[in-house]
Order: sequence, then C-alpha cells, then structure tokens
Amino acid sequence: MATLREILFRSDRADASTAPAASPLADAAQTAEQAMARYMRRRRQTLEQQVGTRGRDALHLLPFLLHVNQPGLPGFVDADGCPVGITGYSPTNTELSLVQRLFPGARVRRTGVLSPVIDLVAVMGSVGTIGFTADSDLDVWVCHNRGITPGITLRHYREKVQAVEAWLSEHSGLEIHLFLQATGRIADNDFGDTDVEGCGSAMGALLKEEFYRTGVHLAGRHPFWWLVPPDSSPEAYRDHVERLHRDPIFATDEYVDLGWVATVPLGELFGAAVWQIVKGWKSPFKSALKLGLLEKAVHTESNRPLCEIVKEQVLADERPDPYRVLFDEVLAHYRGMHDTATEDLLARCFYLKTGVRLEPDQLEPAAQGDPSAAVLAAYVQEWGWGARRVRHLNEFQQWHFELLRGLGQEVDRYFLRTYKRIRTVLDQCGESQRITPRDLTILGRKLQTIYRRAPHKIETVHLISHAVPEPVLSLYQEPLPDGECPWQLFRGRVTPLNVEESHGELLHTSPDVAELLVWACRNGLLGPSTRVSSRSVDQHVSAATVEGLAQEVLAFVTEGQRLQPPLEALLEPPRPTRLLVIPNMGLTGEAVRELGAVYATSWGEQFY
Repeated sequence: MATLREILFRSDRADASTAPAASPLADAAQTAEQAMARYMRRRRQTLEQQVGTRGRDALHLLPFLLHVNQPGLPGFVDADGCPVGITGYSPTNTELSLVQRLFPGARVRRTGVLSPVIDLVAVMGSVGTIGFTADSDLDVWVCHNRGITPGITLRHYREKVQAVEAWLSEHSGLEIHLFLQATGRIADNDFGDTDVEGCGSAMGALLKEEFYRTGVHLAGRHPFWWLVPPDSSPEAYRDHVERLHRDPIFATDEYVDLGWVATVPLGELFGAAVWQIVKGWKSPFKSALKLGLLEKAVHTESNRPLCEIVKEQVLADERPDPYRVLFDEVLAHYRGMHDTATEDLLARCFYLKTGVRLEPDQLEPAAQGDPSAAVLAAYVQEWGWGARRVRHLNEFQQWHFELLRGLGQEVDRYFLRTYKRIRTVLDQCGESQRITPRDLTILGRKLQTIYRRAPHKIETVHLISHAVPEPVLSLYQEPLPDGECPWQLFRGRVTPLNVEESHGELLHTSPDVAELLVWACRNGLLGPSTRVSSRSVDQHVSAATVEGLAQEVLAFVTEGQRLQPPLEALLEPPRPTRLLVIPNMGLTGEAVRELGAVYATSWGEQFY
C-alpha cells in the first residue's frame, strides 16, 4: 500500500521526515476518488457483460490502438508526426496478449510517449445502464489537448481515429462512434457544427451534463468534476480546482479540467428539442425521455443538473443507474403536472427501451433473478400494470404494422406537443436561441424530410422499430359504386373469396398500383423475399407485370435509402437526383401513352 500511496501523492520530498501534513482538501479528494473508482469499475463490468466477447475485445483494444501508431495495426497512418499517446496510459498484459492474438504480424511493444496528445477516452450514453440493448451504439469521446493543432496534424489524427472506429465496429458488430473533441472547447461547451451523429451547436451544456452523468472511463485522465463537491457554483468550482492544483499532497496530474456543469441556458433548449425530434426518428424511446427532460428544464425554476444527483449518490457509496435517474426525474415532472397520458406513454417507452422482458405471470420483484428485471418489476408494480399489458409489450417485435404505426403516431404527437410548449415558453421569455443558423437550417430541413407533406411525396411512416418485410402482400382492385376503382394493399393473400374478411389487414389505398409498391418499399413492408399477388378489374394489370415492377421499384428505393445525402445538401433547395420511369403501366401497345416516375431528391425524399 505504501508504494500505491506514493503513486497517488506527490513525491517531490527528500524523505519521509519532510513530508507535508495531510490536508482536509486532499483527504476529501482522495475519498471522492475512491468512490468514483468503485463506481466506474462497476459500470465497466456491467458494460463488458452487455457487449459480449467481441465487444469486450473492442473496449480493451480501443485505448491501445489510439495510443500507438504501428504498422500492421488498425489506425496506422504512414505519415511523420502523426499524433499519438494517451496521458497516463500503459497497456496491460491482457491487452498486449489480445493485440498479439488478433494481429500476429504486427510488432507489438509497450511504447512510451513523451508528449501524449489524448487527455481522456470515455464512452457515454446508455452503456452500463438498464437502458443499454443490443441495438444501442457506443459513443466514445476522444478528448485531445493542444498537441493536436488544426491543419495537417489534426487531419492525420482524424484519419487514424476514423480507421480505428471502422475496425472496432466491424470486429465487434456494434455501432461505435469516436468523437474527436478538443479539451479546451469542451470546457467552453463548444462542440462544433452538426454532423451525422454530433449535435453541433444545438446542445452544449446539455451534452456535457450527459457526459458527466453517463460517462464510463476507458483510459487517460479523469474529469476534475468528480472531485468538486456537488452543486458547486462556477466560482466555487474554479476555486476548488485551483486549490487542488496548489495542494502539495494530492496528485492532480491524473485529472483534466473539462469545466463546470452550467445550468442549461433556456436559449439552448430550442435547438436541443429540434435535435431530439430528429434523433427520435431512429431512437424514439430514448428521445422521448430526453425531450421530457428538456420540458422539465423549461418549467422548473430550480433546474438541478442530473449529473449532480448521480455524483451525490456515488460519493455516498450508492449505486445509481444514470438511465433510471433520467427516467425518474422526467416521470416525476409529468406526474406533478397531472399529465397521466404522457406519464403512461413514457412508462411504455422506458419498458421497451430497456430490452428486459418480464414474465407476465411473475411480476413480483422478488421473483426476478436478474437485477435489471427486479428493478423493472418494481416499476411495473408501481404503475399497476397487469399480465395482459406486459405480455402485449413483450410481443413488440412481432407487432403488426398498424400497432407500430399507432405507437409511432402517439410518439410523434408527444414530440410536437412538447416542442410547441418549449417554443412558447422561450418566445415569452425573449431568450435568444443558442443554435447557429447553419445547424438550425440543417436540423429544420431534416425534420421537413420526415414530416412535411408535399404533392406526390411518398409518406414515411414512423414505425418506432425496423419494419419486417411481409412474406405476402396483395394488391387488390375493386370497383366502387361511384365508378372509381382504387387499388388496395393488403397483408397476406387476398382473393374475391376472403376480401370481405380481410379489411383488418388493409395497409394502404391509392388510385395507382405503382404508388402502392413505392410506399410499401419506402416503409419496409416489401422486401426481396416478399411474394406479391394482384387482382385488377378486367385483369388489365397482369400478376407478372406487378411482380416485375415490384422488384424494379424495390431495387430503386432501397438504393436511394442506402445513399444517405450529405448534410451540406440540406443547405440548398432540394433537387431531383435519381429517376425511375415506368411506361404504360397496364396498357398495351408499343407507343408510350402514359408515364409513371419515381424520383429521389438531394434531401433524401422520394416522390411518385
């Protein structure tokens, strides 16, 4: 223990007789440090259990691959002066053995770095919490110091980080994102422009609060924030950090200053709300909870950052789950507003987001063997849910299209309602928006691509989860008393013998059979293995024609969805980029008498 103490404390003294007396400041910092270390160890263990063997490989390899620049390893950049090194990091024998096993041709060695450029590597989000599922991604902050300067140095290191990210994602099967952040800019709540995964200027203080609340340390220094008493003012925060730096006992080299957690400015909440709605198309359950947190911030005078609640519990040697802290605060807010509909919606979102599935006939917390299941069972008991509701939610992955669409519409109404309430409060208080015009334009137009209606635009249904292509779809045309003959799209095989009983399987209606095929492709109902049957009035559209057209439309639409438009395209008016022409649908003869057109735009929208 004496040796470890020497590592933790300054050793610039001649001998033990001249050692400075212990200080209350150093003692408190060491106590906080130990509590934080225990908490991080538990979160890391939970995370490694969640991600499986290959995910654990990725977590162990990540710091090493960023620390060195050696041929034969992912992320090698063949350029002089490529920045390397993580402060305080030294690979363990386990990590070196893993590198040797996966890259036998590489010359692996412990490499000391005189001027490491990375201060901190940490993963944030739902990792290591009840909210993490197999579909969750891993957002990793790579925080660098002034050793990486704009220009060639930054370009080399960005190339390295992107190569490491690609290899880790491929090896683990997880969606891993590495975000290169400048430590000084984090302290100023400056996270740059919006990109595909980053929030740009839409969120600053909010993002840092989430990082402090959810971050799991992987390598490098720890944030000074953990050593500062909870709920400190900005002046008290700075004073505490400065006194720790001056303290002759406590070793501050192992810490980095990422700044105080500011109370979220009201002007930041508008951009954050827009951002969460955009993210909600892909991750609706998570965004619903975060949007609730934004509304709570708007309506609460004393808006205590959630990370301070987590830190307070950690320092008391409790075991907080950051995801539960978020959920509990948001649910309490709507309960206090007597908004039972929103409270119930968010409870369902939380249940579905966790990925834990309770046995409907055993809902007692004591009957659960898994800790996460016991926690969820306690919530379910508090909400008064019965076996029928739990069984229904458990079958979420098997829900039919109408149920998914119904829940998606419910979430969309909540998004719109919450956005309007946030916007109203901000307009009344006169607070200026903190989001840049560029980022507001990009986010606003991303929302337009999802929600705006336009002539001939193919509707994209918010299905909450990935739609599963139907094994059989039927296109059925039936004359109405007014003489119209609309086409109807059904799930399953529909014939004149069962059409009356099949109206519960009706998915969509259109006067044009091709429009129905485009709609089914756009919304994931028509896949490569889907069999399409058809029945038209007077058989003027043959089954063979429909089958062939379905494959053409499927190839066109899926290719367009695969090609994500660049964000910069959203700064310009939309323009057509790809076109599929359908001549003479259902008509005979060689002369072209009618054309149908499916086209995609530079914004990613599709029209027919």
